[in-house]
Amino acid sequence: MLASCGGDGGPAPAPTTPLASPAGFYVGTSGAGPTLREVSTLILDNGRVYSLYSGPAGGPPTGISGAVVGNGITTGNTFTASPTRDFNFDVPSVTIGSLSASFTPRSSISGTVSGGVPAVTFTGTYAPAYENAPSLTTAAGTYNGFVGFSAGSEASTVVVAANGVISATSVGGCALSGTAGLHASGNVYDVTITVGAGCVFPPATVLTGHAYLNGTTLHSIVMNPGLTDGLIFTGTR
Repeated sequence: MLASCGGDGGPAPAPTTPLASPAGFYVGTSGAGPTLREVSTLILDNGRVYSLYSGPAGGPPTGISGAVVGNGITTGNTFTASPTRDFNFDVPSVTIGSLSASFTPRSSISGTVSGGVPAVTFTGTYAPAYENAPSLTTAAGTYNGFVGFSAGSEASTVVVAANGVISATSVGGCALSGTAGLHASGNVYDVTITVGAGCVFPPATVLTGHAYLNGTTLHSIVMNPGLTDGLIFTGTR
């Protein structure tokens, strides 16, 4: 008997379905009426999540009241991060909790941040700008805004040069220096900051994190290795 050619004749393997990914930048809100806040959420390809929120309607115009920071995992269309740390600059306080959200890839996100009383729900719409290629030339400029940390927040100016060199000063006299580079995925920048004189951190403390642009607004979050404290900046150029 002659053997047939062309393989064993078995069925072709079924194509694999890519795992859903929540990675992206989402712009939305939490609360309603006098408790309404603007919320900007960034989820990276490695599961790091930053969710920045503004002050409530009618509050002081600091641009940012706090941020929820953590590392999460994805199961189906659900993203969960635990523990998270909610850095609230209005109180000021740091609350340990968790974040759970359902998402539609490249479309929307809806979730809950637990830990405080009561828990807070938020929503967001995916920003296609996340898919643009990052560019240090595009990010270069002088940004005026506010920097927040566990002890509060104050006005600050951040200068980003076209080669990625960063310098920053606050009205309280805190001086920072650092560098920005291109993140491996998404329209995101990897940031390293070295603390100078006049800051709440000891001089020479190194903080690492990320930055991203939403139009002319720069958001940057840098943390210590344990994610127990850091600096969060929002400013416009």
